[in-house]
Amino acid sequence: MPCGSCCAVVQHTSGNLYNGLIYVFIFSLGLALSISLLLALFVRGKRFIEKYVQSKNINKLPLISGVVILLIGIYTISHPLLEYFI
Repeated sequence: MPCGSCCAVVQHTSGNLYNGLIYVFIFSLGLALSISLLLALFVRGKRFIEKYVQSKNINKLPLISGVVILLIGIYTISHPLLEYFI
């Protein structure tokens, strides 16, 4: 099941379906790459901090990174909606 963004891209390129599919492929590849790199950054960052800072609060780092990603997602969704309705 494709996401809404991909459906919108294909709909806007309705004259040429192959271009739409190429755009969707590139969009999906970029999304997967950015999520994977962000995950690797947080995992490596936790290990780096654990190595140099001996603290019991370091176990909260995955929770904090999850909240940051969630806030970025909420901003990404709400920003265009607020601009459209306001």
